[in-house]
Amino acid sequence: MSADYGYANARLRAMKSRLLVSDDYHRLLAQESVASFISLLAATDYQEDVEDALLHASGIPCVADALRRNAARIFGRVYDLFGAGEPELLIRILLSRWDLQNVLTLIRGQANRIPRSEILAALTPVGRLDWIELETLAQQPSLTAVVDLMLTRHLPYANSLARAMGRHRGREDLKQVEYALIVDHYRRISEALSQPSANGRVVLGLVQAEIDNLNLSVFLRLWSDAGADAWAGAPPTQWLIPGGSLH
Repeated sequence: MSADYGYANARLRAMKSRLLVSDDYHRLLAQESVASFISLLAATDYQEDVEDALLHASGIPCVADALRRNAARIFGRVYDLFGAGEPELLIRILLSRWDLQNVLTLIRGQANRIPRSEILAALTPVGRLDWIELETLAQQPSLTAVVDLMLTRHLPYANSLARAMGRHRGREDLKQVEYALIVDHYRRISEALSQPSANGRVVLGLVQAEIDNLNLSVFLRLWSDAGADAWAGAPPTQWLIPGGSLH
């Protein structure tokens, strides 16, 4: 690896050493109540996040919020470790999956009129969309308003979402909108890694594995819904995402 990665790798190894290990999970599983589980979790590196979550939640919601806060805080720190140029590009690509997931969550929540509090509880501000932007988007009165605000602020996925909404209007086409957004997400990554370096090839391999996992999940869901007897020929491929390693 380039020397640009040396400092970041050393810091990441130090951070990895503080992750929970097998014995920690056994102790957590052995707790007889959620309260004791939270107390034990607060005695680990999750202390700061658990204490913040306890200010407004308890029980299972407290644990979920603490883990979400930890993910946002830790991945934000990881991003800051990498300098400009290729390191920044590659870490942005790896963390962009969180932006995609957050945008999809906002779309589903708005389209199904889910309460704002529930939408916010399902968001994890790890990528380029920070908590303030996500909270503002969740407060919009409609999906159209979300798209308009994203376009105004030049937020990630704004143009992709606007194009998809234009092609597939109506709540019944929500799956088509999501699919178009996901395909565009991975298309842009493929373009960014069209001539990858050695490090870029590592990231490209991870992204391709991610696409493969998504495609296999789609295939299994289609198979489960339709049943093996429904396939007269080849299974439908309209929901598969291009760019994976499985042809």
